[in-house]
Amino acid sequence: MHVKKLIGGSLGRATAVAGLTAGMLVATATPAFAGLLTLSNITGPLTGGNTVTAFTADGTKPYSSAAVVNVQLQFSAAGTCTPTYQTANATTGIGGTATAPIIAVGVGTAGGAVTLITTSKIAIKMPTFTVAGKYGLCVYSGTTVAATGVTGSPLISNASYSVATPSTATTISPTTGPAQGGTLVTVTGTAFPTTAGSITASVGGVAMTNVTPINSTTFTALTPAHTAGGPFTISVTTAGGTVQSSGTFTFTNGISVLPNTAPNSANITLDVLGVGFSGLNFASTANSAPDSATFDEANAHVYLVKGQYDPTDNSGAKTNGQVIECTDVITVSDSELLCSLKLNNGGTSNAIVPEGTYTVTVVANGSVGATAAQRNQSIISSGATFTVAAYL
Repeated sequence: MHVKKLIGGSLGRATAVAGLTAGMLVATATPAFAGLLTLSNITGPLTGGNTVTAFTADGTKPYSSAAVVNVQLQFSAAGTCTPTYQTANATTGIGGTATAPIIAVGVGTAGGAVTLITTSKIAIKMPTFTVAGKYGLCVYSGTTVAATGVTGSPLISNASYSVATPSTATTISPTTGPAQGGTLVTVTGTAFPTTAGSITASVGGVAMTNVTPINSTTFTALTPAHTAGGPFTISVTTAGGTVQSSGTFTFTNGISVLPNTAPNSANITLDVLGVGFSGLNFASTANSAPDSATFDEANAHVYLVKGQYDPTDNSGAKTNGQVIECTDVITVSDSELLCSLKLNNGGTSNAIVPEGTYTVTVVANGSVGATAAQRNQSIISSGATFTVAAYL
């Protein structure tokens, strides 16, 4: 590792020096204690590997005159440091206690390194920790340990740094929801932080929203919009790191429609919300006329169906096909489309659509006999229900 050495007094120009022990910073003399450091992150995972920057809040430059700058992480209930450099032992720590580890970051600890950024700022790559809890992040002028007749290397600057216990995520409920998102799910596990903003979560690689800690074993969140499919893994990130849930979530091909009621004397514009619309071809719907063969054409369609759509071949017709097609489709975005629902003359027999409750169904392939994979139809859900009634 290459670091810089200051020569020619405090105002001399810095030159690169090679061959130093990893994490050591070299200069000319021992400074006075500079005080507390400001850290870019005050909490990190037990597994380490994250990089934290530390700079002096009062503008002093403690590293411009340090003989050898060395960093230790000392387990401490108060997150404080000893006045002089200590013998490091990641397992037994001070006095041989297993609960008080000291990790010497700057003397070649595996996975750890210290880098000089400026004379007032350093970067520390955190090592693997053996015990979670609060540590003093301690910067010393060297590696001399105090002994009889020997003065230990003094503390230059310090900060408090907390190591978080990794969380676990085991279950999610419910396990399914519509592809347009918005399902409130509850995730259970262990060691969840309870402060707002301390947890982020994603499903299938897409971030959840409204993540709300309930207690150390539970949080709630809203699922995002996601392409239908699954099951997808839930990822949970806290200060203790990122974990994968053993519970999974499946996105169903659901839609919702507005308005969801109209009299059969009306022609209305239907607003359909879902996911994956930009990948569908609604080309034929723009010119569809009543009883047109394009109603059953192999491209995408928006249908009004009595009950559950069933396009299996029944003597050349659909077993339970559409009552009417919603035409003139405009794809607003991947999650929204508009279409014209002509209730007063748009039936397959050029008739007014009878009063009743129907299901709006979006299909990728509207042909007779199309397989489930080919049609990829939206599921029946409360959001897709449409009522035709004269009193509305």
